[in-house]
Amino acid sequence: ESGHVIFDLQGTLVHHQTGEVLPMIPGLIHRLRDNGQTLSIVTKCEAAVVESILQANKCLQDIPIFLNKPRPQLVRDALLRAGNPVVAWYVDDKPDNLRAIADDKIPSLGGRIIAFVGSGKYFSGPRYLTEDEAACGSHKIPMAHSPKDLLHQIAP
Repeated sequence: ESGHVIFDLQGTLVHHQTGEVLPMIPGLIHRLRDNGQTLSIVTKCEAAVVESILQANKCLQDIPIFLNKPRPQLVRDALLRAGNPVVAWYVDDKPDNLRAIADDKIPSLGGRIIAFVGSGKYFSGPRYLTEDEAACGSHKIPMAHSPKDLLHQIAP
C-alpha cells in the first residue's frame, strides 16, 4: 500500500492571501498520484471559499475535501473515506494544526506529520522559524522547505 496524504488547503496547497495554487504543487500532486498515493484536503474555509478556490485551480478539483469540523475530526473523516489506510501523512503550514494532529495520535499517521513552508505565512521571511522551532516544540515534527523536499519525505 502506497498510503494516503492529507493536506491542509490554505497556506499549504494554495497561497493564504490569493487562493492560487502554489508553484510546483500541481507537479507534486501528479508525482504523488504516480507513486500510487491517494489524497485528501482538510480546511476550515467556508464552502463558498473552497468552491471559489477549486474553480480557479483545476489540479485540486477531484481531491476529496473535508471542512467545518475540528482539525483532528477532519483528518479522521478523510482517513475513513480513504478506507482507513495503514500508512498516511498529514501536511500543514500551521503550527497549531500540526500540534493538534500530533496530540491526537491517529494510528495510521504513526507520527507521519510534516510542517510545510507552503506560502510562507508561518515558516519564512522575517518570521522564519528555525527547524527546531518549526518542530512545534516537543512534538519533533519534521519540516519540508519545498515541494521537492516534501515529496522526498513522503515518497523517498
